[in-house]
Amino acid sequence: MLTSCRNTGHTNGSLETDSICINETTHLFADTAAPACNLRVNLAYATHARRPGEADSLNTYFINVALGEKYDNLPPQEAVAKYARQYASDYRNDLEPTYAEDLKEDDSKGVDAWYSYYRNIESRVQCSSNRLLVYCVKYEEYTGGAHGIYARQYYNIDLHSLSPIRLTDVLIPDCEEELSSLLWQQLAADHQSTRQELEDDMGYGSTGPLVPTENFYLDPLSRQLTFQYNVYEIAPYSTGDTSISLPIEAVEHLLTDYGHTLLDNR
Repeated sequence: MLTSCRNTGHTNGSLETDSICINETTHLFADTAAPACNLRVNLAYATHARRPGEADSLNTYFINVALGEKYDNLPPQEAVAKYARQYASDYRNDLEPTYAEDLKEDDSKGVDAWYSYYRNIESRVQCSSNRLLVYCVKYEEYTGGAHGIYARQYYNIDLHSLSPIRLTDVLIPDCEEELSSLLWQQLAADHQSTRQELEDDMGYGSTGPLVPTENFYLDPLSRQLTFQYNVYEIAPYSTGDTSISLPIEAVEHLLTDYGHTLLDNR
């Protein structure tokens, strides 16, 4: 089963975007009574930009971070279709032999749940200005086991140079310790708690240190610098993912001139 649509996009200045979405289910052995995998993709892509070739360059990047580099040389519609075919093919090739063996066992009852997979990929333009574009990709997958996995990744792009923006581009050197302290303070304020309580009760810091991460984005409109920590990065799965937004007023002394330019160029 395959459904698809093109969602209404949005316009920011001369940059216009749209999205392609699919929802496809594939059964093992093409048998509707057998387990299946479900793939949902919603890919945001550029339809028009200010300079010739700019939309194509952006789409190459968007497809790369959302679907993978093996698809980034294709037009968006073709990339999504090929990705869907590959996902379905891999599912059947990987699981059909094992599932057939399990069906021969006397105690095969209940194994279907372990073969019912899904993958959801959703991308969108988080925010954009004359200079800055933030692209967000949300990923969720289940491949058997106790629970699935999910993640959210942000990508900052300079629309003048069409190049990715790294954390070292927007922050001054040797500020990690101070920024980590600010992140702990904001996290405590968000939870109306203390750092000790965050560590003892919620497990923050148990799976990794709370330090600045490349998974961040700038927001000129809300005047915030946001860091995203996915499950297991700084806390156990039960705690979930964590987003920490620092007001620019708290970190402006840590921003480079370039960082200030990105935030001021609305």
